[in-house]
Amino acid sequence: MFGTPVAVNHIAITMPSREAWLEHLVYLQKKGVKFDRRVEHGMTHSLYIHDPNGYGVEFVYDLPREVWQDDIQGALNYVKVLPTEGAEALEDRVEGVPTFKQPAPAK
Repeated sequence: MFGTPVAVNHIAITMPSREAWLEHLVYLQKKGVKFDRRVEHGMTHSLYIHDPNGYGVEFVYDLPREVWQDDIQGALNYVKVLPTEGAEALEDRVEGVPTFKQPAPAK
């Protein structure tokens, strides 16, 4: 996925809800799947893994539109890398998630 010469960098699978996404993380961790990367993006929260053939897979859920709709570019550029092992890899904050707004015009 990162630094690997492949024709497809990764596929993304959007989960229907935050709860379904968290349940899937628990399932994958119990199966011993290595979490390559956990990321809070401005519009989504993601888990990156590799499938048995080495292809990158991203499991993602969308944050509410109110979080990012006023500054899409700011949300696209936001990245917070999170732990990938243990109980910390299964934590997902809903409080304190950044909200993206355009700065007020200068007077």
